[in-house]
Amino acid sequence: MRAAFIPLVPEASSGGSGVLSQTSTPATSAAAEVVIVSIHSHEPDNATDAPAEFVRQFARRAVDAGADLVIGHGPHRVRGVELYKDAAILYSLGNFLYQPVVDFRAADDFDAGRDPYNAALGALSPAPPGPIGMPTDPAWREGIVALASFEDGRLSRLSIQPITLRWDESTSAGLPRVADAPSLPDRVERLSAVWGTAFRRESGRLEAVLRLDLPGLEG
Repeated sequence: MRAAFIPLVPEASSGGSGVLSQTSTPATSAAAEVVIVSIHSHEPDNATDAPAEFVRQFARRAVDAGADLVIGHGPHRVRGVELYKDAAILYSLGNFLYQPVVDFRAADDFDAGRDPYNAALGALSPAPPGPIGMPTDPAWREGIVALASFEDGRLSRLSIQPITLRWDESTSAGLPRVADAPSLPDRVERLSAVWGTAFRRESGRLEAVLRLDLPGLEG
């Protein structure tokens, strides 16, 4: 199966339409049996469960342009899943792997609009001490792995495996493991229900109920 993978960073000012028109065109769909678009975005912020409206608009435009699967990442937390037309949009997979000890001051400088080049040269005053170590938000300790199947270039199955990074374990903190607690699947279902997405639970995984699974909605 020929697949095209297109990584993009949409812009809030245009919803990413300019970038999308240049990289994800009907010609791409014609050259590949499956088109996967990857979106990196933290908006509106890392503490929000819902994606920014321009991200949702961008994801739908990607599907309109021929994408079969849109995968979001960036906000360090799991967000909902939307089934749009015959495609799936996963607004954020959360974290899959995380370095146990990290200094966030560089990221804080970037978010504050400072010049990272001059900061590296020492042109700016030293940043005040910032948090070093694992973030305390439990959402940063979770993620999902999506397993998508396609038949004749069409999404035929979407299975979601919740994972945990187990930050309480000193020897393997930050490494993914299968999550056995029901809290994350519950949250994925709740966040996805906003867009009418339903799941079945099978062996700890979430199986999306696709259009082809519903009588009278094939085609």
